[in-house]
Amino acid sequence: MLSRITGVGKVLILGVLLIFTSSCVQTRYAVLDIKGASDKVKKEEAYNRITMILIDKGFDIKMGNKDLGLITTEYKQFASYDGTPPFDFYLQIKTTLRDRADGKLQVVMTPIVKDQNRLNSAAFNEHSLIGYSEQDQQRVFSRKEKAYVKGFQLFFNVVTSVGELFGLGIEQFERNLQQVQITT
Repeated sequence: MLSRITGVGKVLILGVLLIFTSSCVQTRYAVLDIKGASDKVKKEEAYNRITMILIDKGFDIKMGNKDLGLITTEYKQFASYDGTPPFDFYLQIKTTLRDRADGKLQVVMTPIVKDQNRLNSAAFNEHSLIGYSEQDQQRVFSRKEKAYVKGFQLFFNVVTSVGELFGLGIEQFERNLQQVQITT
């Protein structure tokens, strides 16, 4: 049958296949952690205010230790969908505060996502937060991908508030990212 298709037809078929393939395989990144440092705030004050920021954003504190400079939240549900199977998506944020040798206080925020099958609570997956460029967000199709966008927005909402505390803009945070290929 391919022998009967003209050259123009073959080019059109190839073009459609390329468009389909490019929409199915996209480059995204896993957010491993976000770091920022400032000398505008002391460790104890930063600890107390970051704890309040997390609570204001709807997170419950799982564990906090002022001496260690460690705050870990409980998982907070940020999205769900009723597919087959239905899934719920949860975000946990681990925050550490460290005094650096140069006199600045460093904050490191690590987002962890849990995808949980509602029909089988033992079927869950924990991983780094999946991030998307603005271009990728325009091409997101699946419900799962749309859920990750909501988690990404929630995490960076928290990071922005912490940045205001440290006197840092979002662009001043060092991002530890790992590029991943996801096929939808």
